[in-house]
Amino acid sequence: MVAGNHCTVTDFFLAGLSEKPELQMPFFLFFMAIYVFTVVGNLGMITLIGLSSHLHNPMYYFLSSLSFIDFCQSTVVILKMLVGFVSEKNLISYPACMTQLYFFISFGIAECFTLAAMAYDRYVAICNPLLYNVTMSYQIYSSLILGVYFFGVLCASVHTGFMTRICFCKPDVINHYFCDFLPLLKLACSSTYVNELLILFFGTLNICVPILTIITSYIFIIASIARIHSTEGRSKAFSTCSSHILAVVIFFGSLAFMYLQPSSVNSMDQGKISSVFYTIVVPMMNPLIYSLRNKDVSVALKKILQRKTFIYGSELGQLSFVRGVYLVTVVGNMGMIILILFSSQLHTPMYYLLSSLSFIDCCQSTVITPKMLVNFITEKNVIPYPECIAQFYFFCAFAVGECHMLAVMAYDRYVAISNPLRYNVTMSFQVCVWMAAGVYGMGLLSATAHTVFLVRVIICKANIINHYFCDLFPLLELSCSSTFINEVLALSFSAFNIIAPAVTIISSYIFIIVSILRIQSAGGRYKAFSTCGSHILAVAVFFGSTAFMYLQPSSVSSLGQGKLSSVFYTIVVPMLNPIIYSLRNKDVKVAFKSIWTEDMAPGNHCTVAEFILTGLSKKPELQMPLFLLFLGIYVVTVVGNLGMITLIGISSYLHTPMYYFLASLSFIDLCHSTIITPKMLVNFVTEKNFISYTGCMTQLYFFLIFAIAECHMLAAMAYDRYVAICNPLLYNVTMSYQIYSSLISVVYIIGVICASAHTGFMIRVQFCNLDVINHYFCDLLPLLKLAYSNTYINELLILCFGTFNIVVPTMTILTSYIFIIASILRIRSTDGRSKAFSTCSSHICAVAVFFGSAAFMYLQPSSVSSMDQGKVSSVFYTIVVPMLNPLIYSLRNKDVSVALKKILDRKIIHVN
Repeated sequence: MVAGNHCTVTDFFLAGLSEKPELQMPFFLFFMAIYVFTVVGNLGMITLIGLSSHLHNPMYYFLSSLSFIDFCQSTVVILKMLVGFVSEKNLISYPACMTQLYFFISFGIAECFTLAAMAYDRYVAICNPLLYNVTMSYQIYSSLILGVYFFGVLCASVHTGFMTRICFCKPDVINHYFCDFLPLLKLACSSTYVNELLILFFGTLNICVPILTIITSYIFIIASIARIHSTEGRSKAFSTCSSHILAVVIFFGSLAFMYLQPSSVNSMDQGKISSVFYTIVVPMMNPLIYSLRNKDVSVALKKILQRKTFIYGSELGQLSFVRGVYLVTVVGNMGMIILILFSSQLHTPMYYLLSSLSFIDCCQSTVITPKMLVNFITEKNVIPYPECIAQFYFFCAFAVGECHMLAVMAYDRYVAISNPLRYNVTMSFQVCVWMAAGVYGMGLLSATAHTVFLVRVIICKANIINHYFCDLFPLLELSCSSTFINEVLALSFSAFNIIAPAVTIISSYIFIIVSILRIQSAGGRYKAFSTCGSHILAVAVFFGSTAFMYLQPSSVSSLGQGKLSSVFYTIVVPMLNPIIYSLRNKDVKVAFKSIWTEDMAPGNHCTVAEFILTGLSKKPELQMPLFLLFLGIYVVTVVGNLGMITLIGISSYLHTPMYYFLASLSFIDLCHSTIITPKMLVNFVTEKNFISYTGCMTQLYFFLIFAIAECHMLAAMAYDRYVAICNPLLYNVTMSYQIYSSLISVVYIIGVICASAHTGFMIRVQFCNLDVINHYFCDLLPLLKLAYSNTYINELLILCFGTFNIVVPTMTILTSYIFIIASILRIRSTDGRSKAFSTCSSHICAVAVFFGSAAFMYLQPSSVSSMDQGKVSSVFYTIVVPMLNPLIYSLRNKDVSVALKKILDRKIIHVN
């Protein structure tokens, strides 16, 4: 770089897809839906290939690798894009921009070469079928997959390395929705000759080599297919390639349209659209292409769906415990990373290292726990050999990384306490980056050495690993070849990875203690030591459980004990670390508190003591008729729902999962109506419809709980009908007491979590002067219209939770009824079809009424008139629907009618 060229920008503005405000929300919902399909499709494909032994061949291992690349590439681009749609300024920091560019290039190039490798695989399968298993052996296809990733990382490192040398001192607006080469180079004010040369060289290599490989492969494939005499044989051979051809055409076509068009402003805008296609749409389409057009995948999916699943009481308890721990781990660690990212007061070396530790903990837990959870609900806890080796590799990488990260954090505390004046120089940003890179490098080096020599071991004894994940020693016990090198490696690396961090930590704390003892004031000593308390506790927990696992004598009993201790350091410790650093750390608490209150204007501590509800109508002559109408509706609602609950409770004929769900739905409807209607009735007969601030927040909280719970309860009832109709013989097993009680509990838990989040952030909102709520009860949107402070977080929560609470139940209901309709159509007799459909008709009617009125309320355009229309539709789903549900399920349900008749007949006989 030119001497003295030190200019750069700290942040970039991403122009995004469109600058029109009215398009931001539709774009957000559209791309959110695409991302959900992408994640579900690609992770589903990976899981399906992992679980189905029928798909354990090179073609599907390449496909699972392609799905992983698509998932990662989509995640790199879309998440930031979604944030940009709902934020006022679409900012991205310089380091984040370079990181996004790096991973985008890595996965983009990896996809090019994966498609080429898949073409070569098809060439071998069709042109040399007898030699397929030899030519595409485990060593060959694993080498090809690793080569693909290696080349992606190599190219990305070169491009990003030279990009960081560029000086950006022009306007900092990137005319794109993510950090890509060409838009970034347009902002450069230093020479970009080397970068353009690299783009030309690597672009030519990364396009020409895969395309030539694909074209050459298909020339030989077509020649081989042409030599097949039978039409059926040619069709079968070509069908194995059709999905790949379609994926290649879509990916390279959109790529060519992006980069090979003439350079102009107009082409840049066109390029955005085409890059949307290959960065966002293509990753969604690939799993669809390979599932809908692939017979093997369809068969494997059908087998997985039809496989019997048994969950016994003890395993259900273990499943619930591990699932709960994993949820806390992910939320805690990701929350810690987000908190450090958004809180400027935590932008110090100590917290950058802590965020890196949280990332390691999240990844380590993810490597182990999801597979463990799958094992709880499958008949056989099978893990394919490649997946086992991959699990061991990443577990080893993150476990070793954690050891050294704790040592680096100890050194950071030593510098902060022993040399506070030189802290910012000694622990500069560059030093922190190099230390973190060294930690990950050490983890990858150790994992690579162990894994490479483990692959050489011949396992020919019993293939049962006496553990819940693939660890080194349980695997070596199955070997029938020499494991001397593996044991030497284990001893050498373990000694280094334990002793080096331990010595670093001990030495650091010796100097820290000496420095603390030289502080004269007790307050100063306490303050200095308090910055180390969390780290000491984390070190003790991690190294203590690790030592107990690996340093105990080798025996069957100690291995059993070791499972428990390894559960502690692989699953529990990653959960504990964010708790330790949040509960025992003052800075984190202060940062969380400031994030919690940061949207409030300075000095804005005003709030209202009460609100005025405008109600349904301001006309005095309508108050009494409306009072009588809604009083009648409320009486019918209470009698109907309590009657339904009582009927199901006392009638043994209705003691089935379907009616337990219905009783729960009746309870939700009763509570839902009771939260709204009594206050509404009071308001009809009072002059001013006052509601206190506390009463308003309470009403909002419980309204949200039961409204959200109703959405998910209807979804659970749809799943119940799917099991009853599609798998009637397994109904009592699949919908056992443990299952349906867990489903009901989860429904309420989701309601409570969402309501707590909404109400918690609503309490932060300031209401000054404006105290008239244009509604007949306290709902989210009418309250936010009165806000005096920033409501950005509240709107984001409404968007996220709203999407989740509508999309998930809707998709569950639609999917269930697709399978139900397919099963009903396979029933030959008209009576059988009518009987099967009749068990669903009440549920369909309830779903249509509830979701229809809710959609009419929340999906209409924002205006004063629509707000008044919304009152009417919300009357329907908050007051009328709770009345209708027991009527729908009693009048249209034969079982309920029969049970009611029996109860009434019994009472009449008793009276007589």
